[in-house]
Amino acid sequence: MQDRKIKVALILGGTSPEKEVSKATAKSVLKALRDLNYEVVLINPGYGENQPKNEEQFFDENEYSELSNKNYISAINSPLLDDVD
Repeated sequence: MQDRKIKVALILGGTSPEKEVSKATAKSVLKALRDLNYEVVLINPGYGENQPKNEEQFFDENEYSELSNKNYISAINSPLLDDVD
């Protein structure tokens, strides 16, 4: 039996006008994944590599940092996803 939790990435937010809906949905999905004993890494691709350091900042109404569509590429090419199963 595997002792290590499966690590998944939960992509949320982004730059679209619907980002608040995405963040609200992500809260529910995050809770469900944790209830199922998954380890969850939150990623907002609009921030690129400059992701918030604490979980609350992902869901805050005020943006943690400047959002940009260009940041999506840097987020995907960064080490953010390296340890995700």
